[in-house]
Amino acid sequence: MLAKYCKQIKDILLCLLLAFGGLLIVSKCSLLYPLQDWVDTNCFFTMGRGMFHGLVPYQDLFEQKGPLLYFYHLIAVAISETSFLGVFILEVLSYTLFLYYLKKILAYFITDHSKCVILTMLAVLFTLTMRSFHFGDSAEEFCLPFITIQFYHLIKLVKTKKLRKKELFVDGFLAGCTFMIKYTLLGFFIGYGITLTITYFMKKEKKEILSAYLYLFLGGILAICPWLIYFIITKGLKDFIHVYFVLNITKYSSPFGGLFKKIYHIISTCFYNLTKHPLYALITLPGIINFFIKRKSDFLKLDEKCLLFIPLLTTITFVYIGKSFKYYFFILALFIVFGLLFLNQYLLKKKSYSKLVIITCFISLFPLIFLLSKNTKDMFYPKDYYAQVVFANKIKESGVDNPTLLNYGFLDGGFYFTTNTLPNTYYFQQNNFDYEIFPDNKDAQDNYVKSSRCDFIILRLKDETFTYLDPLFKNYQVIAIHEQKTENFQATYILLEHKKHLS
Repeated sequence: MLAKYCKQIKDILLCLLLAFGGLLIVSKCSLLYPLQDWVDTNCFFTMGRGMFHGLVPYQDLFEQKGPLLYFYHLIAVAISETSFLGVFILEVLSYTLFLYYLKKILAYFITDHSKCVILTMLAVLFTLTMRSFHFGDSAEEFCLPFITIQFYHLIKLVKTKKLRKKELFVDGFLAGCTFMIKYTLLGFFIGYGITLTITYFMKKEKKEILSAYLYLFLGGILAICPWLIYFIITKGLKDFIHVYFVLNITKYSSPFGGLFKKIYHIISTCFYNLTKHPLYALITLPGIINFFIKRKSDFLKLDEKCLLFIPLLTTITFVYIGKSFKYYFFILALFIVFGLLFLNQYLLKKKSYSKLVIITCFISLFPLIFLLSKNTKDMFYPKDYYAQVVFANKIKESGVDNPTLLNYGFLDGGFYFTTNTLPNTYYFQQNNFDYEIFPDNKDAQDNYVKSSRCDFIILRLKDETFTYLDPLFKNYQVIAIHEQKTENFQATYILLEHKKHLS
C-alpha cells in the first residue's frame, strides 16, 4: 500500500513539473511574458477583480461565461491583483490534473511505466503547442481535466460494467463544474451519459442505472447549488439566468438554418480545425482508426470501443453547434490519447526504457516546446511595446483622481488591469454579439460616451490607420495613439481624455 502511494506521489510530482515547465513557456500568464494581452483572459480577470471588490457578475458587470470561471479568477486576484501569477498557478494545477489522469488512461493500455512517462511528455509537447491553446487561460483549458477524469472512469465502466458510487458522484460534480464554466463543453458528459446508459441496459439492471443517475445528479447539484444560493443572496439570480442562458442561447449562437446545414457546419468546422492542427491530426486520426481495428493484446472488445467513441462525437457536436473560435478546439486535446497509443504500438518498440532515455526526453522537451509554440516570440517584447502599459502611464501622468475609463467597441484589452481601475459601467466592453441581433451592448456604450460617463476612452482599430474621429466623441480629445501587433493582427489603439480635464 505504501509503495502504491509513493508511486502516485511520484506521478503527481512528475505531472506538476511537466505542467509548470510547459506552461511557463507557452502561457502568456507566465511571468516570462511582459503582459497577457488576450482579451478573453482580461475579461475573466476583470470579472474576478469585480467579484473581489463586491460586484456581482451579470448584475453589475456584463459578461457571458459561467460564474465558476470568474470565481477561479477571484482566487487569482486574491493571490495577486497586479499580475497574472494567480492565473498561472491555477493553470498549472489544472494541467497537472489533466496529465495525471491522461497518464492513468495510458496505464490502462500500457503496462510499462517508462513508456507511459515518455508518452505523457509527448502529450505535453503535442497539446501545449496546439494552435488552439491560444495564449493560455481559456475556459476549455480549465474544463479539460474534468472530461479527462470522466473519460478515465468511462474506460473502467465499459470494461467492468460498473462504477463505484464515489466515481459517479465525482463525475456528476465535474459535469456541474463544467456547466458553471461553459455549458457548451457539456458535450462530453452527454456522451458519457449515453455510454453509461447503454452499458447498464446491456446488463439489464434497471435499479443500478437509476442509482447511477441519482449519484450523478447529486454530484451535479453540489456543484451548481452554491451558485444558485450566491445569486439569490445577492439578488442577481434573474440577471444570471437572463445573461448566461437566455442571451447566450437566443442572441449569441449563430443560426445555421436547418438540421443538415448544422451538421454540415459542425463537420466542416471540425475538419477545418484539423487542418490548422496538422501534428494533432497526423497523430490522432490514425490513432483513432488503429484503436478500433486493433485486435492483438487488447483488453476491450469492439462494441466496448464503440461506446468510448460516443463522447468524442458529442463533444465535437456541442463545441461547434454555434459560433466557432480557434481556442474552442483545445477541449479535444484529450483525444490525443488515441494518437499516443498509436505511437506506442508503432514507434516505442522496446519493452522498457532506461532512466537515461527518460531524462534525455525530459531535457529535450522544453526546448522543443519553445521552438514550436507560436507564443514564445512575445516573451521578448519590452513592456512599453504594449498600449496597455503606455496608456496606463499616460493616464497616471494626467493627474486625474480615481480615473474612470471605457474599453469602447472591443473586448477587454487589459486596460482595466494595467490602470488598476474597475469599470463604472455595466457594459464595460463590446462583446461578440451581432448588432442586428443584440444592439443593447453597443447602444449602451454609445450612451456612456454621449453622457461623458468616463474620464478616458480607449478605442481599437484593426488593420487600418486612424484618420478621423467620430462626432460621437466630441467631448473627448485624443491624447495618445499606439500601434502594435496583438493576437496576430496589427492594431491601432487610441486614448481619449475628456476635455473637462484639459481646459
